[in-house]
Formats: sequence, C-alpha cells, structure tokens
Amino acid sequence: MKTFYAGECDLLEHLLQFEELPINADFEKKKLNLLRKVQVMVSSKMVPKFYLECAFKFSIGCFWLKFTPMFTAAAEILQEIFRQGFFLTEHITLIQEVGYLSQLGHENDVIMDRIYSSIELTKL
Repeated sequence: MKTFYAGECDLLEHLLQFEELPINADFEKKKLNLLRKVQVMVSSKMVPKFYLECAFKFSIGCFWLKFTPMFTAAAEILQEIFRQGFFLTEHITLIQEVGYLSQLGHENDVIMDRIYSSIELTKL
C-alpha cells in the first residue's frame, strides 16, 4: 500500500511534539502516531532535503531512548530515507565511528538488520 502526503511540511512540528511527550507507556500510542506521520511525510517524497536530514538525525536519536517500542517506527523512517538515496553514506560512517547506536546495549548488527531488512539493496 502506497501512502501519500500533501500539504505544508510540518515535519518539525511533529518532531517537537514527540520530544515534548513524556517517555512512558501512557504516551506510547501518541509517540508512535507522530512517528507514523513523519514516516508518511518522508514516504511522500515531498519533504525538502533539509527536513529529511532532521528526520534522519531524529530517527537515529530514537535508538537512544530507553523505550524500545520506538525502534521499529524509527527504523521505518530510516528505511524510507535510504530508499530515496539520502544519508546512507553518513549512516555507514556513523556505524563505523560509534560503538553502539543504542544505549540499551543492542549490538549495531541487530539494529542494522532491523533497519536494512526491508530495503532492497538493488534500489540503492
């Protein structure tokens, strides 16, 4: 199923709303909904590259939250950014320079498998 987004690019507003919500089970659904909105916006291919960079860095930051329900949604945002051909080189450099992409002790290989699992490498 293909999703499209049209309208003003309020991606930064969604990221700010996400940050302002507490990290706990009561707000998990709201946080996930905001991440889904970001993913739909990124999938639309209508988001300016500067905003894609914000979404990229934000998604990497989500792996540092001590709240693993966010990992899958963050990985889906990264997958879509990579499918569009953006920031893959920067991501590989980050993996090489940083011991862990998560403060929860997940190995980078585990996180990378999750991110890359649905990306067709032939499209990159």
